[in-house]
Amino acid sequence: MPVSAPPPLRATIIIDYQNIHLVGHDTFARPTPLHKTLIDPIKFAEQLIKTRNDAQKPGYSKTVIERVLVYRGLPSSEYDPADNARNLAQRNHWQRDSRVKVSLRPLRYRLNRDASTPSTTRTEGLASSRNAKKGSTCCVH
Repeated sequence: MPVSAPPPLRATIIIDYQNIHLVGHDTFARPTPLHKTLIDPIKFAEQLIKTRNDAQKPGYSKTVIERVLVYRGLPSSEYDPADNARNLAQRNHWQRDSRVKVSLRPLRYRLNRDASTPSTTRTEGLASSRNAKKGSTCCVH
């Protein structure tokens, strides 16, 4: 009598979007602009699970994606309208797959004033120090 396969395992993939995006860009896509090197969360999760399943020995459970949770900063519509619109469009596109849920949190900005011109700078996280080294005046979370 043949042994039936064990039931599949259900996986939730949690994505810190900026970290995956920046590392992917720096590793595979320099000097292409960041906004042109996006990571599709469901494709990323599917490849991750495929790699895991391909490595499984016979008789062990395969895994299926139950959901993909994406956490990402949202640029200000006032200070950064183009990135804000692009970010919202990407969220809407990704969430067409019912397994994907994108959680956005507003980026924080600091108003920089000097004698010549006022400007704003995003003031959060990893990319701030990376872009500061390049002389950029605007940094992502």
